[in-house]
Amino acid sequence: MNDLSKMVDATHFFNQPHPDQTKLFLHKMLSFPLRDYVIKKIKDPLRIAILKAGSFWSYIILFYVIIQSARRLSKKVGKVTKENSIYITTHLLLEHKERFKQIHHNPGRDRMIESAFDIIIAGNEHDVYYQYILGWEAKQIYNDIQAGRWPLDTRLPKVLSPCWKKENKDA
Repeated sequence: MNDLSKMVDATHFFNQPHPDQTKLFLHKMLSFPLRDYVIKKIKDPLRIAILKAGSFWSYIILFYVIIQSARRLSKKVGKVTKENSIYITTHLLLEHKERFKQIHHNPGRDRMIESAFDIIIAGNEHDVYYQYILGWEAKQIYNDIQAGRWPLDTRLPKVLSPCWKKENKDA
């Protein structure tokens, strides 16, 4: 297991304007002792579960770890909100999550999908490294759409249609 506790670049945090930095989500994530807790109890188990995923049962374990990690994050650090975050990309991801919840409902997957959103949003807000990766991937998708390589067929297969609350016209 890599020791991530010595790897942190918080310079971006200290350069951000905010009236009370102690209330910011990223301040909580990067401050001791929560920083070590986040690494050992949230990030490392999630990283290990992702790396080991490959069989049916390992994916079940991964889904459990995603839900457990999001629960631990929320319980110890809190939820990311527009009020306790500073990055526009985080605010947009929060809006995307809410829009998704309005149009999608699958009792067997909702909790896992919301947990995955929560983890991605938290990662985007507190770590510029993950923020850059997410931005890079968004740019690649945008480029593929512009080049006509990313299919934009928004017609739902019949097997998926019960999961959608209304027609997905925003896709």
